[in-house]
Amino acid sequence: MKDRELQAFENRLESLTERLGEVEDAQARTGQPGGASGELAAAVRELGGLHRRQVRLLSLHSFAAYVIFTVLLCAAFYFLYAGRAGAADAERDRALEARDAAQARAERASRQLAAHDAADRASAQLLELLRQRRYREALAAEAGLAKVELGPAQRQFLADAVAGARAELAAEVTVRARQALDRRDFERAHDAAVDGLAITAAGGPALAGPPSAELRYVLAASLDKLGRSDEAREAYSAFLAAAPDHEQAGRARQRLAHLDRLAPRPGE
Repeated sequence: MKDRELQAFENRLESLTERLGEVEDAQARTGQPGGASGELAAAVRELGGLHRRQVRLLSLHSFAAYVIFTVLLCAAFYFLYAGRAGAADAERDRALEARDAAQARAERASRQLAAHDAADRASAQLLELLRQRRYREALAAEAGLAKVELGPAQRQFLADAVAGARAELAAEVTVRARQALDRRDFERAHDAAVDGLAITAAGGPALAGPPSAELRYVLAASLDKLGRSDEAREAYSAFLAAAPDHEQAGRARQRLAHLDRLAPRPGE
């Protein structure tokens, strides 16, 4: 039954109750017995009360149904929101991870690019020094290559270029040392020999041959001429151990024997 029909039924029921009340009052005024009408009025009032209780009960049920529906609807919205919020949080976390990974890749790329630029600059600087025959500066710049990232081929190429420069520089120093010894400029010969031996020592086995042997002889001979006999004896011994077949080996043995005879013996 619709609300409009219920309202109409209630209005008719109230009208009927009022009408029966008026009839009962009229019978009472005229002295007519009103037993049947009174019972009918009582029945109608009871029916009205029953109807009102049914209406209240129906309203209560409707309210309860509305509350249950509201609760279920709220629960549905909550679970829907929770599900969507969880998915949104997961998507946000994935986006943050992707952003962090992209930033890390960008930083690595920037570092690699900077390292490559530094390597290119260092290589270009070293090659320019070699081109200008500024060998000592090139040898000093070689030490800085250990701090930059070079490819194997590039590093080997530069190492070969520096090795050639070191050999050429050692040869030049050897010529100067020998010329100074021939001019009897023993201090200059000594200094040049020390400088040249430092250069050849850094060159490894590649420079341990004739240039190094010649410089050892010049060092020993200059020390001998400067009167530094103990140092000269050690230098001659080192020269003969490194180059026993050198053209100056005979001369070195004679001077070493002479210095040994002049050396004070233990206990003297």
